[in-house]
Amino acid sequence: MFKIEERLDVSKLSYLTFNTSHPGVYRKECENSYGLWKAQWLETFSSLDKTRTLNSDEFLDRELSGLFEGEKPIGFTLVKFIDLSFASTLDILYFKNYPEELTEQNKFLQDRIMIMSFMTLRPDWRKSQTNFSISELLLGFMILRLNISNSNRALACIRNDRSINKVFYRHSGRFLLKGTAYNVEVDYAEADTLTSTLSSYSSHALLCFKLWSEFYNQRRKKRHDLERRITPRQDEQASRRVPQPTLDQ
Repeated sequence: MFKIEERLDVSKLSYLTFNTSHPGVYRKECENSYGLWKAQWLETFSSLDKTRTLNSDEFLDRELSGLFEGEKPIGFTLVKFIDLSFASTLDILYFKNYPEELTEQNKFLQDRIMIMSFMTLRPDWRKSQTNFSISELLLGFMILRLNISNSNRALACIRNDRSINKVFYRHSGRFLLKGTAYNVEVDYAEADTLTSTLSSYSSHALLCFKLWSEFYNQRRKKRHDLERRITPRQDEQASRRVPQPTLDQ
């Protein structure tokens, strides 16, 4: 097994996740991600389907999960959790290119699922430039996110000309149907919490879990430090208690 650290300076990479409408302390990272997303997908749709428009609505109110180098995004995927028990859910733009057979199956299930869309990668970090598959990490982050959510499965519409479908299946994703979206061949596939795994490429799986763990460990530490600052010490709490009346009062 080769060591990723020999090819990449892992110390400069970090996993981040935030809501694109309310990024909090990740405002700069969110703005940089929107710029990359807009540029890459305008270029993609102009080459695949010139009738396809791109609106910021498709970026906003999503959970962004990705790999960063400082404040600059390397690659990310947008995530949204939806409830299929609502009739309006299957009318969202995401399902526009889904076969009717598949939408009907999902309508019948009426569960809460995670949908993955708009995998975005900085051009200088493509595998052709680095000989390293960032998409393996991005799909791994998706599987980890699914497994800590209250959804049991995730749906994806995956381009085949970039071999992203093969990456998905290396994470134990399941093929559902083959079709065409925006004039390119795609696989419709799903993953679930019972059978999904990290990449069968063990070195990628290890790095994915390492970056994921570092982010959540740091988040827990920050939360713990904050709780220590805002929670009164025991002696302070005692002094703030309302005196209780005694019998002779």
